Amino acid sequence: DIELGGPVAKTVLAHARRGDYGPGKLRDLVRQRLDALSNSKQIQTELQINGGERIVDLRKSPIEDGGAVVTLTDVTERREAERAHKDSENLIKTFIDHIPATITLRDVDGRYLMVNKQYSEVRGVTLEDVVGKKTDGVGPAARNADMRAEHRSVLDSRSTLEKAFRNRGVNGVAREFFGLRFPV
Repeated sequence: DIELGGPVAKTVLAHARRGDYGPGKLRDLVRQRLDALSNSKQIQTELQINGGERIVDLRKSPIEDGGAVVTLTDVTERREAERAHKDSENLIKTFIDHIPATITLRDVDGRYLMVNKQYSEVRGVTLEDVVGKKTDGVGPAARNADMRAEHRSVLDSRSTLEKAFRNRGVNGVAREFFGLRFPV
């Protein structure tokens, strides 16, 4: 059993027996952990325990007299929530990338937060070329001035703007576009 405030060696041994430190000789696994805990270095790491069922954040802060304060915090639910959030973002991104229209998301300052695959292909740019940049750093100057004005108008009025326009794609072919801008 692991007891709160108990000897560190007993706790480490219990974790090693449970398999929390992976495969290997029990004595070696315990010695490695005790050596890491007894040195004067600060430690912050995550461990999978209970056969990978739980994730624990381990932090060790040395004390001047040679001891250390060690805290273990169960972060399993937080990591699961982060993973679910990331999965949700990936699902939405995949969906948006398969829509045959150009889609962008910009912040209130006009900085691109996201563009879809169709936008990248039509404009001949990569995500890295666009995301994080303002409109001025992406397209033709004449079109950028219009886009800035439209962006500001939509934000100020909190209304939707619909507009048809003609633009040339990366291949130089003129195309008709229908733009729909709305505040998020």
